[in-house]
Amino acid sequence: MMPWHDTRPTSQQFAASTGAFREVLHLLDPTHILATGGTLWGGMPHFDVEGASGEFLTLGEEKMEVGRYATPSGYALTTVIPHLSRYFSPPRWHKPVQAFLAM
Repeated sequence: MMPWHDTRPTSQQFAASTGAFREVLHLLDPTHILATGGTLWGGMPHFDVEGASGEFLTLGEEKMEVGRYATPSGYALTTVIPHLSRYFSPPRWHKPVQAFLAM
């Protein structure tokens, strides 16, 4: 638990959460993961699918980095958008997110 609403996890806290993240992938079997914010994106575990790290796709009018995590039914396509509390414009990101979810 973080002590304040604006406290960000440390790299050690992100690393300690990897097991729980993998358990959620196994239990929920998502097809997509949308990370909100660069801090979360940078703290997420390495992608599982070979060659997936650093791949960029143009979705809507935005070039977005994507990766893939293994799930029981295949993989979850994963990307990042700006954190909703900072630098986020719903009109700008609506189409890219829709395109991402349609993949």
